[in-house]
Formats: sequence, structure tokens, C-alpha cells
Amino acid sequence: MSSTEDIYDLEPDEPAAALPRPPTRQAYEAQRQGPTRCVNCGYDLRGLRMVKCPECGVSLTSRTFDRVERRQDTLREVYLQPLIYLGAGLGISLAVTLLFGGVGGVAAMLMYFGLSIVVGWVVFTAMSLLWIGFDQPLLTTALQLAAAYAASFGVTLGLGAIMPVVGWIGGIVVLIGLLIHFLEIEPVEAVAVAVVSFGIKILAVFLLSP
Repeated sequence: MSSTEDIYDLEPDEPAAALPRPPTRQAYEAQRQGPTRCVNCGYDLRGLRMVKCPECGVSLTSRTFDRVERRQDTLREVYLQPLIYLGAGLGISLAVTLLFGGVGGVAAMLMYFGLSIVVGWVVFTAMSLLWIGFDQPLLTTALQLAAAYAASFGVTLGLGAIMPVVGWIGGIVVLIGLLIHFLEIEPVEAVAVAVVSFGIKILAVFLLSP
């Protein structure tokens, strides 16, 4: 007759604890069925079961997928968001200006928009040299400034067609907010860039007007 100890010995082992779900969707899919392509070099991994890419040697772990996802999020924030704001702001500005000012108004608006970007870029670059500092390429800064001014123009002209004062105030608030968001600068720095740029533009328009 079996002892009590023998009976307990026949019981199955406790099931292993489930693996924790990785922090990103890509990492979860990689853990569940394995990645199909290397996140670093794009090498085809179908049919392979390994922890490193045979082509470039990068580790195929959830940490790697998480790092790639964060890099993609950064690219979206640096380039995609500004492009969306730029397109939407310019679209609204062109539509409103064409409706109320005609083709001549559109030409004048585009000239003033171009002047705003150039002046804003020069002012921000000068302030970065003297005060703020640099932390990204100048062309990226130009894109972000263009997006901020385009959105500001869209709000100013869109709301200004109904309530001019509200449109003007809203445009200033949007410009300063997007300068803070895109350029990652302090509010006082964003206000300084906006105010100095506005003063230079008014002076330039006054000097260039016939």
C-alpha cells in the first residue's frame, strides 16, 4: 500500500506562471508568434526562431520593439504633427482669404506667411545663440515654426471672419502654445519669439509698403 508521501508524489506539478504581457503591441505579437522582419535592418525572419537577427545581430526582444516604437512616436511628433498643422492651417487660411479677399488677397497672405516663417526662424535662431540654446536641426525648427504660424493664421482668419478680435487673440494664443509644444521652450521664451517676430514683421511691412 502506497504511503501518503507516494500519493502526493503522483500529483502533477503546479503550472508555470504565464509570461507577462509585453508593454507594446509589436512586442506582444513578436512574443506570440515571432517577428516577421527585423526591426533594425528589415531582414526576413519568417521560419526562424532565434533571439538575434542573423543579418545585423540586433536582439529581438520586447525591449528592442519598445525602443523602435518610441523612436517612431518621436518621428511622428517631430514631423507628422507639424505637417498636419501646416496643412490644416494653410488650408483654412487659403479658403477664408480666397472667399473674402480673392486671388489678390491669397497672394498677399502667402507673402506675409512666408515673411512670418523667415522672420520667426531668424529670431528663434538668434535667441537660441544668445539665450535658449539648440537641441535639434535648423530645418526641423523651420518646419515646426511653419506649422505654428500656419495654425495661427488659420485660427486668426477663420475666427476673424466672424469675430475679428477673438480671431486675433486666438491666433496669438495658438502661436505661443504651439511654439512651446513643438520647440519645447519655456512660455516666456515663446512669448519673446512671438513678440519680437511680430515687431520685426510690422516694421518690414511698413518699410516695404509703397
